Amino acid sequence: MTDPAPNTETTRLDRSYLRRNPNLMDEIIPGLYLGSLEAAVDHPLLAANKITHILSLTSTPIPVPPPKNIHHTHHIVRDSKTSNLMEILLSSLETIENAFTVRILVHCRMGISRSASVVLAYLLKHHSHENLNSALKFLSSVRPCVNPNQGFRSQLEILSSVKFDQGVIRELGLLDLG
Repeated sequence: MTDPAPNTETTRLDRSYLRRNPNLMDEIIPGLYLGSLEAAVDHPLLAANKITHILSLTSTPIPVPPPKNIHHTHHIVRDSKTSNLMEILLSSLETIENAFTVRILVHCRMGISRSASVVLAYLLKHHSHENLNSALKFLSSVRPCVNPNQGFRSQLEILSSVKFDQGVIRELGLLDLG
């Protein structure tokens, strides 16, 4: 199944941004990169940025495997407002936390919604952002094309409101919806 193509004005702006930024990858904070599928399969770009870990969030396997010296974690997830990202967000946070002394690229197809949601979760949990809007404003200042879908935003707001407490999330029944 391929990723659905959004048809909004924002998408036109996103594509315009991507055309102006051929590397398709931005360093959000030291060691944490957010990018697109094109960045994840560009071996010279990965080497130039000394990427040691890749976290993929796509609806299909990536077409070109990363180099053998790069640790790769892949989650199958569609960019849909009905997709349950909660368990993937929690697992992805752990992946980033475990890899954070190195350099990690978090990507989806375009680096706009799924991967941006994971990076937002990391920023909410580990940086002084009081809410999703604050984290999104910061992330947009570094990568202007980010635009998590409404379903992902809602899940991020829930995670933030319960302070990432997995027990509360389980009690709410939010881990077994996908």
